[in-house]
Amino acid sequence: MFTDITRTRSLYFLITITITMLALTLVGCKSKEVRQKQLDEVVNNIFSIGTFAQNYRVSPDTLKGGNGSFEGCQIPDSMLSTVNAIYEITVISRDTLLITGRSKHDSRDFVTVTRDSSGTMSRWTYGGVFQ
Repeated sequence: MFTDITRTRSLYFLITITITMLALTLVGCKSKEVRQKQLDEVVNNIFSIGTFAQNYRVSPDTLKGGNGSFEGCQIPDSMLSTVNAIYEITVISRDTLLITGRSKHDSRDFVTVTRDSSGTMSRWTYGGVFQ
């Protein structure tokens, strides 16, 4: 019933569909990989900022530290931003600090964490594609 031309067209159509589905699958995998790398970068930078903040807290006034408090702590310019994210700290109290890393590509993608006076980082929150 089918002519050779019809069979050939059907075969080409199936091959095209298969290749398209494979390409879309590979793109999806790549996107997940890219998101994971961005999340890893944000988390690593948040840890670095947390370490900076803790060092600030325990340093005396004479070394431009917080003298036992997070109050007055600011992220150094060199740590404020990367290619993929921007960072901020919010002093909640002298003993508690909130660190936020937010994607430059989509502000709904973020990570926040609280750092307390003992240096513990807790209450991690992930938003957007970082969830």
